[in-house]
Amino acid sequence: MAAGAAEKLGPGGQQLAKRMLQDEIRGVRLRAAISLGNMGASEGVAVLAEFLGSEDTVERVRAWKALRGLTGQDLDYDPMASREKRVEVEKKWRAWLGQDDRKITGRAGETEWTRLFNGRDLTGWTPFRRGVAVVPRATGWAVKKGVLVCPGRGPGDLRTNGAYDD
Repeated sequence: MAAGAAEKLGPGGQQLAKRMLQDEIRGVRLRAAISLGNMGASEGVAVLAEFLGSEDTVERVRAWKALRGLTGQDLDYDPMASREKRVEVEKKWRAWLGQDDRKITGRAGETEWTRLFNGRDLTGWTPFRRGVAVVPRATGWAVKKGVLVCPGRGPGDLRTNGAYDD
């Protein structure tokens, strides 16, 4: 919360956000980097570029969208691409950010994210068979090594319990 509010505090907020770049919680560091970028501080943009290499898809998407908003650049980065493809474009971002004439002219909007899957169990999900909700064990749906798995004993669908627009 403080990382997001730093923008409204002026120079004192910038110092606060810079300290938050060292926070042990990755989400705090990411939000602080976005705030610093919105204040025109290059430290924030550099940290955003580091998040492009994150193993966490949400972190990559947030960093990429923030960088696009702040710089107007896209550089063909796809946060959903394979690690190998992302690494090449991450190099382009670092090279672009290292240029003396690069400009931080835009603004990064902050999107609220809702994690739909916790990586451990089916919390937040309901299995269905032929349009009727069923007991989770009856469907065969399971979580293995952080991935939703259906062994193929269908038919069966897995639906979120919430409704989402995007």
